[in-house]
Amino acid sequence: MKNDLKIKSIPFQSVLISESMSESMLPILDTTKRNILIPASGDIGTLGQVFEALNELKETNPEIDIDLFGYPEWQTYEQNYLKDYHNHGTYLYSSFYVDKNALETEEFERDFKKWYKRDLQKTYPQYAMLGYDTGLYFLTALYKYGRNFETNINALKVNTTQFAFDFERANNWGGFINTGMYLVNYNTDSTITKSNMSR
Repeated sequence: MKNDLKIKSIPFQSVLISESMSESMLPILDTTKRNILIPASGDIGTLGQVFEALNELKETNPEIDIDLFGYPEWQTYEQNYLKDYHNHGTYLYSSFYVDKNALETEEFERDFKKWYKRDLQKTYPQYAMLGYDTGLYFLTALYKYGRNFETNINALKVNTTQFAFDFERANNWGGFINTGMYLVNYNTDSTITKSNMSR
């Protein structure tokens, strides 16, 4: 990432995670622009330290605009840090994400319970939704394009519940890879925006 930022002439600074992180960050933050903090690790311990520093900075310097950008595993920490995610306008990227407040999620959970007489297991990813999304995607491909759907798969767009699918041929002799990606924003108004960033 540092090399890409250098190539694109985007300024950045590095700060070590420590007990004095908020003090170390203060001189390098730009009060006239939006600052984006990207921790080098996605583990829960690091995230806790980062939120401690950000909460301190927000309390002492509310005029500084800092967004946090993170990792797919952060969705598994929602029960610990959901309030902090929203408080700091946190972003994360992932090939899968379930918006628990979305209508399609509520409908899926209701229908799952109706058909199978039990609740969904709490897993990341949600395997019942993975099966549903995979079936929906490939059955739609078969319906629209027939048995040779792979020739049109890059044009196929299906609204799935959890997984982002966007297949690209790896090369002329190989198969396909899924480049589907969501950008999830925990907005400061306590809503969540899940944007499909697939090409």
